[in-house]
This record gives sequence, C-alpha cells and structure tokens, in this order.
Amino acid sequence: MTPSHYPDENSGIESKTSSQYQLQLGWGSGAWNLRVSASNFLRSDWRANREILRSEYYDMSRRVYSPSQHMGFALTATYTFGYGKRVERDNELKHESSASSAILK
Repeated sequence: MTPSHYPDENSGIESKTSSQYQLQLGWGSGAWNLRVSASNFLRSDWRANREILRSEYYDMSRRVYSPSQHMGFALTATYTFGYGKRVERDNELKHESSASSAILK
C-alpha cells in the first residue's frame, strides 16, 4: 500500500500514512501447507501515521505508532487430517418432519 495523505471530514485533521508492503510465498502438497511471509522488511520504525491539525487558534501534531507497522517475519506450517464420521451421499443425515419430544407424547 502506498503512502497516503487525506483530511478527515469531521475534524479537519490531516492524516499522513506510511507505506506498507508484504511478501508471501506458499507451498502445499497433500495435507501439508507451508507459508513464509515478510512484512515491512525494509522498515525499522514503528510509526503508523502522522496526524496534523492547523487552525487559527490551535495547532496539533501527533504521531501514531503500531506494532503492525514494524518489520515482521512468519513461518507457518499446517497439516490437515480427517477426523470424525465421514458423510457421503448415501449416508447423509435425513431431515425429520416432526420433533421427537417426551413432553409432546
């Protein structure tokens, strides 16, 4: 995502956001899936955006920091295995037309 600069409609605060980028590589075979991801790998700061308000009587400048803006790396490995009862076309659960209840009997 590229950096952006926009004013808030209600408050008049201008926000300047930093760029964000992410790279993901994945591989899957059968029940195994592997994923490697790197986000913001060229950034060393935590700054998410800068908010500025300028008026005749008041000026404000604020920096917002977020851990999601810092560089991060992840390796994910998953294995999917079947468990429980397998449902096939010939043994699907049938919808019953009436409820069986001891109170109504």
